[in-house]
Amino acid sequence: MNIFIAFATEDRDVRDKLLRQMNLVKDRQGWTIWSAVEIKAGDRWDAEIKQRLFDSNVVILLLSTDFFNSSYILDTELPEIIARHRKGDCQIIPVLARMCHWKDTAFGDYARMGDLQALPSGEKPIMSRMLWDNEDEPYFETVRGIKEAIADFQKKKNDEAPAAAPVAVKVKPMPAVSKKKTVSPKTSRATPLKKSKPAPVAAPVSVAPPKKTSLPVSLFPLHGVTLGKTTINELKQLGTHSTMINGRTKEPYNLYEVKGVDFWYDRGVAHNMYMPNFKKIPDKWRAIGFSWRLSYQEWMALFKKLGYETVVTKPPKTGEYQGKPCFIAEIMAYYQWQGIQYSLQLDFNYNTGVNAADSQTLYSIRVVIM
Repeated sequence: MNIFIAFATEDRDVRDKLLRQMNLVKDRQGWTIWSAVEIKAGDRWDAEIKQRLFDSNVVILLLSTDFFNSSYILDTELPEIIARHRKGDCQIIPVLARMCHWKDTAFGDYARMGDLQALPSGEKPIMSRMLWDNEDEPYFETVRGIKEAIADFQKKKNDEAPAAAPVAVKVKPMPAVSKKKTVSPKTSRATPLKKSKPAPVAAPVSVAPPKKTSLPVSLFPLHGVTLGKTTINELKQLGTHSTMINGRTKEPYNLYEVKGVDFWYDRGVAHNMYMPNFKKIPDKWRAIGFSWRLSYQEWMALFKKLGYETVVTKPPKTGEYQGKPCFIAEIMAYYQWQGIQYSLQLDFNYNTGVNAADSQTLYSIRVVIM
């Protein structure tokens, strides 16, 4: 397991102490740990960092004010890390090195959507010494959390591995070919290889058209609001202000309700839109196919048609909701429009169906600017 630690120079001491704790377990856990301080004199540091990121299975982020004020982290490392996490290529583990308003950042929005929990447990900053009995405790707790997060990530990857089995369908024609041509064993082994080569080439062609146009359908403006552009003053003119409490974090957040849709705001502009299934789908969205009645399969097909990049962040399964069996899944879809990157999260968790073909299993839609 290759682990990459991303941190600001100002947090070098936190990184060093965390690494000492990780070194105690890395051999038994099978970890290879790397961070920017490992670069030797003469190395091309930018290329080295990018290569290490590409090779990593797990990325630990040491969050602090300096972390979010590092232009290299924000412009180079973090976009690559998030892109790999979206695809399921790596696991992100946020570690709160020092107290900061990280939840109010764009990464904080992404963490909420992806249900990324910061370590140590309880999200107590490592450097807040009054919260810990001794200096070693936060590092011990953090490494324990890292071990658990990596174990969950490995289990998820192992569970997903059988999904590759359907690839065997590509070699299904082999028996038929060998019967018709009745060639020698040596030739029959070669024939499927020739036939299987075009398949990998042809597969990308089917998904290329949406990306080729680079003109996906946009969801905004909606009711006069465009995430990333509409200001607080403009929201005041459009909707009604509310302050609510987050049920999980118990922290307050502010929003404006505009025609039944909740728009959260941060840094002076609307940045987050949320709508549960007991609210009416806006007419603009209905016109492009959005409906609470769509099944999981139909949503996937619609996103492909609209030209969105789609990632399954929680694979479909049957769970329980209020004592009844229900279909559970989560989709993340992405598109870019007029320089703004939008991320859609669809949360399926409702007791009207138990499989991907059932309708009305979608619970909520959230859209956030990245």
